[in-house]
Amino acid sequence: MCADLLEVESSARFLIREAKRGDWDHPGLFQDYFRSASPGFGVDVEVTSIQALLKRAFQRSVLVRLFAEAADGACGGLLLEDKAWDTSMLSVQVRSLTVLASAPSQQARYATALRVITNCLRYHRGILGDCIFVRIPSDDPALLRALAESGFDALVPMVTLGKNPSGDSKVILRAGIELGEVKQDEIDQVQRISAVAFRWGRFTADMRLPREGVEKLHGTWARNCCLGAQADHVLVARENHQVLGFIALKFQMANEVRVGSIELIAIAESSRGKGVGSALVAESCKWLSRFTNFVVVRTELPNTPALRMYEAQGFRVLNGSLYLSRHNPTVA
Repeated sequence: MCADLLEVESSARFLIREAKRGDWDHPGLFQDYFRSASPGFGVDVEVTSIQALLKRAFQRSVLVRLFAEAADGACGGLLLEDKAWDTSMLSVQVRSLTVLASAPSQQARYATALRVITNCLRYHRGILGDCIFVRIPSDDPALLRALAESGFDALVPMVTLGKNPSGDSKVILRAGIELGEVKQDEIDQVQRISAVAFRWGRFTADMRLPREGVEKLHGTWARNCCLGAQADHVLVARENHQVLGFIALKFQMANEVRVGSIELIAIAESSRGKGVGSALVAESCKWLSRFTNFVVVRTELPNTPALRMYEAQGFRVLNGSLYLSRHNPTVA
């Protein structure tokens, strides 16, 4: 891949080249990343996640890796990653985009982000796939503008919340409902619940994706959680051998601290509004408190019932983000 030199409007020149390993250590790269997030875990969970991605930036799944520098001190980075599992579920070629930009002003950050995005879309058309998903901080209008001008459409705003999982937040359920670790013969029920439960998720929100593929992805995701491939622990609420809902938990790092994370939670349509979700969250926090002092969850801003439930159990907002997608024209 050759370097491309793009002209800046007035004076200096702006260099975009293929990224090298040392580029991701640039001191300014994360300077403007989730700036309004809650100090501590609100920032740490996001930066640690991106740093983990950058560590695998030279694996085969990463198709494009760019780094940019300008004379005014602005810098930026871009990764385009092949999402093979998502592709297999949705039957369309899915890519994930990560864009970082730091500059002395919002206008300069917008210009930096726009140039690296434009470079990726212009010079790598043959490997862009059918659709590209990207998640950005909700406090980043410069990056949002650059993506919008590059053909990306907003999908759904997200909220990340967190709390200390210790404490008594037990929820009383009606007689006959019990909570426990998922059993082998319950996995099919969990998969069916998950397939149709996520009304506001980014894949559901993107109306250009095949609905059957979206259901397959959500259902298989939950199944993999039950099998231990995408979660560390799964609890279900059951009544008379019928699964009413489930919650999948895993661990992730926030800086040097291991925190618990709610990976998935879904309640059967007929069991919503009856405290099942609240009971699962409370029981999950009890389990997580044995291993960690903090738990995080990310949910969609339009999912008002979920937000109210988490707030009632002591969760507080850590940061906000936004999912966007771009569907690419077919390359002949």
